Amino acid sequence: MQVSTPLIGREEILARLGQRLEALKKGYRQNVGLVGPRHIGKTFLLREFLARLEKDSEIIPIYILLKENDFDGFLERWLGSLLQGLLASKGIPVPEEFQPLVRVSREFAPKTLERMREVKRHAFQKKAVLAFRELLGLTALLREETGKKILLVIDEFPLIGDLEIADPFGLFGKEMMIQKDTFFLVTSSAPHRTQEIFSDRLSLLFGNFEVIEVGSLCLEELRTWMDSHYAELGIPDSDLRLLSYLLDNHPYYFDLFLESARRSALEKRAASWDREFFVNAFTEALFSDRGLLNHHFESELQGLIRLGRLARLAVKTLVAIGQGRAKLFQIASYLGKKGTETQKVLQRLVGEGILAKKGSFYTLTDSLFRFWLRNVYQIKEREVLLERKHARLLFEERLRNEIRRVEEEDQRDLTGRLESLFREFRNDVVEVSQKKIKCPTFLELASRPTNGRYFPIQGRTSQGRWFCQVYRDLVTEGDVAGFVDELKRFRKGVQRKVMVALAGIELNAKLMAQEGKIHVWDLESLNALLDLYGKLKIIL
Repeated sequence: MQVSTPLIGREEILARLGQRLEALKKGYRQNVGLVGPRHIGKTFLLREFLARLEKDSEIIPIYILLKENDFDGFLERWLGSLLQGLLASKGIPVPEEFQPLVRVSREFAPKTLERMREVKRHAFQKKAVLAFRELLGLTALLREETGKKILLVIDEFPLIGDLEIADPFGLFGKEMMIQKDTFFLVTSSAPHRTQEIFSDRLSLLFGNFEVIEVGSLCLEELRTWMDSHYAELGIPDSDLRLLSYLLDNHPYYFDLFLESARRSALEKRAASWDREFFVNAFTEALFSDRGLLNHHFESELQGLIRLGRLARLAVKTLVAIGQGRAKLFQIASYLGKKGTETQKVLQRLVGEGILAKKGSFYTLTDSLFRFWLRNVYQIKEREVLLERKHARLLFEERLRNEIRRVEEEDQRDLTGRLESLFREFRNDVVEVSQKKIKCPTFLELASRPTNGRYFPIQGRTSQGRWFCQVYRDLVTEGDVAGFVDELKRFRKGVQRKVMVALAGIELNAKLMAQEGKIHVWDLESLNALLDLYGKLKIIL
């Protein structure tokens, strides 16, 4: 099903891409990597960006969507996309078939077409490395032949690594360094794999890529989008907030759910939105065999067939993580396998971008997928023991319990929620925002309502004391100075000083905090920690 991933909340990214393109025209090239989960809206964003370039006479935009196929398929896709971009830049209708593309393009880029024939000849002769190298050089030749600079968009860039070629990223990097008039804009749905590519295989070129994370939308952005697309549903703010937790602010999931809710409203002729309609609509979307969200997650599991012999274990591994088993020994115990065999499956899932390794934790960052695995997949796996009606009632009961849990947790004071998080620490080492955090076991821990007082959360470990302050507003230099002054009362035994900056921190204040060896956790970092320990994220 086609859904309309919202552009709301992405204008800042589009503006930055526009700035990078203008810089290219002036002789400064800064490549960009867009990184984010699947279905978060990266391709939609790219297409919007390309649509805005239709009348730009200085640029040839080339969009290549990589897929899992053999080298010949990769070659055809790359060559076809290059010619399509050439014709589109001239406002000429683009033929759908490859041979008509070649005929129409010959007038404008004969040298490039001649080089293409050489590339195909090398491929036919099984000289894949030579063909790949010549392929990468086509954009430079097109630049020389047309006098226009090139925007080369490679969607799902890491798939280049799956080609049966020795060191494809090394070859790519060398060509990228040479082509100063080509703006390389790449995307990836596998953050771990992308980081590995940039930091290891393209280590010398890492500075040439500006990495932009494409994530979920904030509550206000989702409300704006819903009002323009689904206003007739009349969703109250309380239920929007509830959906924000359940769907993790994921625009694609919101679209699938709301489209399903719209269908339910039409079929059942619901007069207005209420809690009962909410539960029924969510059940239809996530549990029903025809539900849009259910179909999405079933497709995700079916896609694991590509893992071959590991597919069955991979599904069982996801179920284990969905149940809250996040450490190697816990997952191995659930699978009934040795640690080495379990680690092999986990590493493959991390490489595929399905799981993320955060220190000693393995996590499925998609919270709705985890919920589906626990409360839909597992119920249906046992459906032979349950009548269909009873299975649905069991899901609805679990959903209502989750709703109560979310609403109760959302009403708690932030310090109480942080104290609950700290009580889960077991001398773990976790990775958050590419930084490792030691999470010790606390011997003593206490929290008080903030009310403007300092250190509403204090704890003691075997190594010393922790002091934590929560700030709802933007943290300023004055806030840091007050934090430091208050700490002077505790001259000895201070192990960790933490400022939780929910609305961010000013640059100078951040520098002051660094000088004072104060750890600053922004909302994203805090939510990542909460999620790792099975706690609900904080939504402002």
